[in-house]
Amino acid sequence: METLQRLKEEDWNILLAKIDDKKCTPILGTGMRSKVLTLRAKIAQEWTEKEGYPLEDSHNLARVARFLSLKYDAEDPKRKLVKQMATITPPDYKDPDNPYRILADLPLPVYITTGYDDFMFQALKHVDKEAKREICRWNKALSEEPSVFSNGYAPNAANPVVFNFHGVTEDLNSLVLTEDDYFEFLMNVSKEKLIPSRIEKAMTSSALLLLGYRLSDWDFRVMFHLLSSYLEISPVRIHVAVQIAPVPDEAPEDQRKRVQGYLDMYFAKYKKQEIRIYWGTCREFLLELRNRRNGN
Repeated sequence: METLQRLKEEDWNILLAKIDDKKCTPILGTGMRSKVLTLRAKIAQEWTEKEGYPLEDSHNLARVARFLSLKYDAEDPKRKLVKQMATITPPDYKDPDNPYRILADLPLPVYITTGYDDFMFQALKHVDKEAKREICRWNKALSEEPSVFSNGYAPNAANPVVFNFHGVTEDLNSLVLTEDDYFEFLMNVSKEKLIPSRIEKAMTSSALLLLGYRLSDWDFRVMFHLLSSYLEISPVRIHVAVQIAPVPDEAPEDQRKRVQGYLDMYFAKYKKQEIRIYWGTCREFLLELRNRRNGN
């Protein structure tokens, strides 16, 4: 089987041109600040140790959260998540090498995240951009919430939007956390037009830049399943640069090769979109991206 190509010099040039044309859309996971484990996996393991989750997939936040929803009630894991997120130290937005800061400095109109934090939004505010936030109205409890797009708002590089696919901690109803939430989210989004047209346009007519994910995380699996339909109709090629949190540096070489082989199989059916893999951390990728944009 032919393996996926890693980013080549011409791929970088295409990606940089898309950014300059404001036709690139970052899609952020919870591994933005981690070398290996995503924030989701860390929280899942902490809850497992504290609450006695009995199965072996202790890194799977969606399943651990479902266990807590059964042990207590449906809102318990969401209340716990809100409290835990409040204890997390925000990124240093003044640090020019911080991944969020590098992304905020790019001239882009739309940012998408499956995280529950407001780090990308705050980073944009820090660089004096008039950013707005929007959530996906994936259940009936959110259907009456006013949209930032209701009054003719059109995001641009100076006034970008951050679209939170899986909710924000300020609203428990918006959080997509347990396995049941993800199933309901997929069903509702698939059968109803719940994604604003401007966000759909960003996913079909721009280069998609996935950052901070692991293949095993539910937020990635659901997000990529959703993206699949947009990839099929997108006229753009070499438009998805995927960065997945790698295996640890100390992992045996045969394990690293198996993981890379799994990546190749996972994305094989999207070969016509010429998906490219960057094997490294978000920080490494974005530092190189910035250096190339600066001509270094």
